[in-house]
Amino acid sequence: MRNKLRLSDYNMMKFLVTTLFIGINIFEVSGFKSIHYYGTMVLMFIVTVLSYNGLIRVHLVRYHHIMLVLMGYSAFSAVWAMNKGDAFSISRGIFLIIIFTAIISTFYNRVADIDDLLFAMKWSGYIVAMYSIMYYGLSHLISASRSAGTRLDNEYANINGVAMMAAYGFSLGLYDLVINKKKDISVLLMIPSLVVVAATQSRKAIIIVGVFFVGILISATLRDKNIGKIIFKVILIILILGVVFKYVMTLPLFSGVSERINDAIVGLVGKRSISSYIPVRERMISLGLDIWADNPIIGIGMGNAHLIAGSVLNFNAYLHCNYVELLADGGLIAFLIYYSMHVYLLYKLFKYRKQDYIHFSIGLLLLFCTLLSDYGQVSYYTKPECFYMVIQFINVECIERKGVVID
Repeated sequence: MRNKLRLSDYNMMKFLVTTLFIGINIFEVSGFKSIHYYGTMVLMFIVTVLSYNGLIRVHLVRYHHIMLVLMGYSAFSAVWAMNKGDAFSISRGIFLIIIFTAIISTFYNRVADIDDLLFAMKWSGYIVAMYSIMYYGLSHLISASRSAGTRLDNEYANINGVAMMAAYGFSLGLYDLVINKKKDISVLLMIPSLVVVAATQSRKAIIIVGVFFVGILISATLRDKNIGKIIFKVILIILILGVVFKYVMTLPLFSGVSERINDAIVGLVGKRSISSYIPVRERMISLGLDIWADNPIIGIGMGNAHLIAGSVLNFNAYLHCNYVELLADGGLIAFLIYYSMHVYLLYKLFKYRKQDYIHFSIGLLLLFCTLLSDYGQVSYYTKPECFYMVIQFINVECIERKGVVID
């Protein structure tokens, strides 16, 4: 259902959102990054204004309200921050994200679902995967996938960002194929997306693929009304997944991924890790928790944890865990402000789950992927993750007003 919007407006905005998602990654280390990003956002603003017949309107979702509070808290934390400039920088970054995501929420305020936005996520993943194959070469990607020691480097973009986009491309393609029964030639692009995920050896990307794979099977199963059949199918799915996962991890293409997963498990149980990066990540998380223990309520100032990491660990970087980064920087206050939005999403999804089961299930899968990925990345001020979050809020709004025409 498309309410009061011209088809040309839809197609143009869908193209621009797809282009935006692609450019955020492909141009990440390029001087063209800012030109592309701000240029695309200006075009999106123009299309939005034209879609309202020349009127400038703003529609904020709950995401923006929460992020406005976090922005204010970030600026206020400069009072006690070690480096006031870092706190203001975080606040300024959040402000820009609010403005740009508001353009998307304003345009898509008049739709019945987020299918166009999911299309943008899927196709941006496909295109970034194809670009990666052209950039690195297929033979190099296959070679890189076979050993944890030959993982792709951050060359044209952050390799974890590329991996996660490819993972969403593959996962949303699989969702369309199994749940939405969409069968066209584009499903073939799931293959290069999976190759890129394997070559990057990103555990976060593997988590996204795994969550969607399990979720899609369970989602299809729960449509059955017979409780006995549901229980039987869930048990059968678990057994099949165990066999499939064990087999896939023995394939040469996924040998590097298998090494990194085993290495992570070894690190978690306290044994000596093969990878040098796992202990660094663990030390950063441990340091972040120590910082939080010393400053439990208000933290040391937003964006400031990297200063202590630089002096203590000789590794001046964010803490590689969104939960710990928020606790260390902004204390329990920042943590509760930010993750209140996830509680809100979960509440809304389950409250209105019967109104649109398909978009309830896709919303739940995206939310789980976000929460799991946050353990291995800092996401509260990064552009791709913020755009993915606002899509989830648009989704719950669409489900809530299902069938209501918005003028």
